[in-house]
Amino acid sequence: MLGNPVGAMVNRGDGYYQLFANGAITYSGGTGAHEIHGSVFSRWKGLGVDAAFNRLGYATGDGNTDVTFGRGEIVWNAGRARAYIVEGGIWQAYRKIGGSTAMGLPKSDMVAGRGGGVMKMNWFESGAITWGSGIHVVRGAIYTAWTRSGSEAGVYGGPITDTYRSGTAIKQNFYHGYTLSYAGGTVSAARTTG
Repeated sequence: MLGNPVGAMVNRGDGYYQLFANGAITYSGGTGAHEIHGSVFSRWKGLGVDAAFNRLGYATGDGNTDVTFGRGEIVWNAGRARAYIVEGGIWQAYRKIGGSTAMGLPKSDMVAGRGGGVMKMNWFESGAITWGSGIHVVRGAIYTAWTRSGSEAGVYGGPITDTYRSGTAIKQNFYHGYTLSYAGGTVSAARTTG
């Protein structure tokens, strides 16, 4: 599957890697040896090997469509014919809430926010995870209403809380002083500050 080696094993000081025609194997004492190939390998190699290690660390899993690393994950989205990178604190939040089961597959790498208190974010098929005033997840019906309003660049701005329960409603607070509430199958917005 990996094909023939295309170079010697490289010692990075804290571990090793070796490139093959169709993939790579990375190894460190903390992660063990792991193989990456297919679309994940193409994306990883496209970063440049040194940059890939600096951003993501060593592989902690094997595969060709979804591989975890010490500081992130590369996930193939077949519907978009692209492998996306989820990394850092956004990746930790993505994993904590259940990864693609909770958020769907990624549909962007980490991108710059367009205002509303959001500095960085990743888009997913079923939501978004933002970084600005902390790391916050927007998903479900509140996500749909938020994106229709222009997401972080719209009237509500970026999230400043995760969702929380208030009585029978699911609520989330946003940067421009709004709270979106989901109850009874609908989302409503209320200006709470400013």
